[in-house]
Amino acid sequence: MEPVMEKSLRQCIQDLEALKTAYNCIDVEDPCTRCLCMAGITCWARYVDNRLKDSLEMIRQGECAEVLAMNYGRLAKKEYWLSGRIRNDMMNYSDKPLTAYHVLSDFKTSADLYEVYEAAVSDMVNNLKQVKDTFDQPELYENLISDMKALYADPYLESEYEGMKEEYPEINLGVYYGMQVQACLEFLKSGALRDAVCTSNANIEEVEVDKLTKCLAFNYKIPEDIKELWAKLSKYIDVKENAMIVPNRSRIRSLILKHFYDMTTAQFQALFRLDMLLMLIHCDMVKQYPEMAVYLATNEDSGLFGIVNSLTRLMQQKWFKNLRADKRFDDAWIGKFVEDLLNSEHSKTLLDIWENQDKRLRLKGNIIGCLKLAGIIEGNNKDIARAVLGDDDPKVETFSIYIGEGKNKGVVVKKGTSDKSVRDWICDYVNH
Repeated sequence: MEPVMEKSLRQCIQDLEALKTAYNCIDVEDPCTRCLCMAGITCWARYVDNRLKDSLEMIRQGECAEVLAMNYGRLAKKEYWLSGRIRNDMMNYSDKPLTAYHVLSDFKTSADLYEVYEAAVSDMVNNLKQVKDTFDQPELYENLISDMKALYADPYLESEYEGMKEEYPEINLGVYYGMQVQACLEFLKSGALRDAVCTSNANIEEVEVDKLTKCLAFNYKIPEDIKELWAKLSKYIDVKENAMIVPNRSRIRSLILKHFYDMTTAQFQALFRLDMLLMLIHCDMVKQYPEMAVYLATNEDSGLFGIVNSLTRLMQQKWFKNLRADKRFDDAWIGKFVEDLLNSEHSKTLLDIWENQDKRLRLKGNIIGCLKLAGIIEGNNKDIARAVLGDDDPKVETFSIYIGEGKNKGVVVKKGTSDKSVRDWICDYVNH
C-alpha cells in the first residue's frame, strides 16, 4: 500500500535520500530492524518513482504542478542510491524468509526486497534525468511562468511608467535606452543573479561602464560591482543598435527553473517587473521607431513583430476572402486593422498571451470569433475552422470552440478568465 501524504514530490525525494543516508549511518546491527527499515525505504522509493512518472507526464502536457529543481548531479545517479551497506545487508540476511525478521511483505527474502528497490531506483533515476532534460525545454513550463507572472505582477507599474515619461521634455532613442538600463540595474540590485550565475574575468572586462552610465540621471546610485553584475545579466539579454535591450526569455525561463527555490519573493517580483517594464518601453519605441520592431522577434513568430506578422498572414489567406462579408475588407484593411489593434490599449494583454506558444492557436480562434461577432466573417464555427486549418486537421473541433469563445466571451487570458474589452474594441473598430 502506497503512503498517502500531503508532501511535494521534491520533499518526497529529499525524504528518500534522508532515509537512505540514515540506513547507512545508524549503529543498530539488529537484522530485524534493518530489514524493517529497508522495507519502508523500498516502499517509499516505489512511491517516489510513481509520482515522478505522473509529474513527467504533466510537464509534457504543459501542466507543471511543481518545479523539481534539485542536485541532479548526485540524485540522477543509480550508484548513489545503491551505495553504502544496503546491498550487502540484504544479501547477508537472505538465508531466512522476511517473516523470520518480523517483516510482513509480499516478498520472500531480503534479496527479493533489494531487487525491487534496485528496480525502483533504476526507473526513478531514468525519470529524474528526463525531468532534468525538460529544464532545457522551458517552453514546457509556459503555464507555470504565466501564472507566476500574474502572481508577481505590479498593478501600478503602467501608471508609474507613464509618470516616468513625463519627466522628459522629449523622448528619443537615448532616453529609451537610459530607461532600460536603469530598469536592468534595479533588477540587478535585487541580488537575483548574484549567486545564481557565474561569469568570467573576460566577460567582466568586456563591460563598458561609461556607455551604461552616461545615459542615466546624474544622481542615480550605481552599484559598486556594476561590471560584474552586468556581465552576469548579459547572458540573458541582447542589446540592439545600442538602443534596445531585449530579454532572452528562453534563457530567463531556464534560470527560473534551475534556481526556483533559491530566489526570494522580492527577486521574482523584480524579475517580472523588469520583463514588464521592458515590454512597455519597447511598445512605445516601436510606435515611435517602427523599424525597431524587427528586434523584438527572436524568431519569425515571437514578440510584437511576430504577432503582427502572424495575424496579418492568417487573415490575408484565401479562407478570409471566401468568408468575408464585404470586399472592402481587403489586404490593406487587414494590415491597418492588425496594426491598430496592436497599437491599442490591448497590446499588452495580447502580447502576454502570445508569449505562451500553447495559447497562440486559441488566441487566433478567439480573434476570428470577435471578427465574426463584428459581422466581418460569415459561417458557422466548424466551417470556419475547417476553412482556416483544412478539413483533415485534428484540431478543427478545438479551433471551432475557440472561435465560439471569442464570439461569446472575448479573448481568453487564462483558464476561466476572458477579456471582453478586446472583443468590444474590435466590434467598435469595424462599425465606426
